[in-house]
Amino acid sequence: MGKLQWFAYYCNSGLYVFFKLIICLSDTKTLHTPLFQEHLSKVQVEISSLCSKKTPSLLSKKEVSDLLSFDFVAVWQEWCLRAPTFTQMLQTCVSNPSFRKNKCKTFDTLLPAVVCAGSSLINQYNNNINACQIINGLALKNAGAKKKVFSYTNKLHLTCSYDTVLTTQDKLAATAEEEVAKFDRFLIVGDNVDMRTHVRHMTSCKYWVS
Repeated sequence: MGKLQWFAYYCNSGLYVFFKLIICLSDTKTLHTPLFQEHLSKVQVEISSLCSKKTPSLLSKKEVSDLLSFDFVAVWQEWCLRAPTFTQMLQTCVSNPSFRKNKCKTFDTLLPAVVCAGSSLINQYNNNINACQIINGLALKNAGAKKKVFSYTNKLHLTCSYDTVLTTQDKLAATAEEEVAKFDRFLIVGDNVDMRTHVRHMTSCKYWVS
């Protein structure tokens, strides 16, 4: 499966989480109960905490080193500690009983899609919390997606803008150049270079010396 196909899979899985969430919240009678209102208040407090500048979350860290070490599991573990109600809500949305016997539908395999869905919700709350959107944008750009694709995915809060992707690529390239400059030896960097090796006879020569 290609990169664009994988991205489409995760996007579709993330949208599935959204639809499940809408269904869960569509019962107006449930929404007006004090217990459920308290539950929603907890979620809002947790999301606000994740967006706090005093205690920044992993999704707010967008330096090159942070992006290179980005990990969906680490983000989920942070949410479990700092936003347990929010993570329980997301996990409930994808807890389909029919998946229990399907080895390909474990929560671990769904985790990237769940984190993408959760990060999309957080990104709508605070547009600056977009590390996951940058990662998705870089993946799409690397797979050859055109600018018009980003205008669509950015509106859905699935990726960052096309300009942000280009800026991030420049930062990654600059960091790579700095790392190369640290080597104490000459390096020859080539692109699409074909190398051929063959056995050479040591006595073979065009010129004979008498």
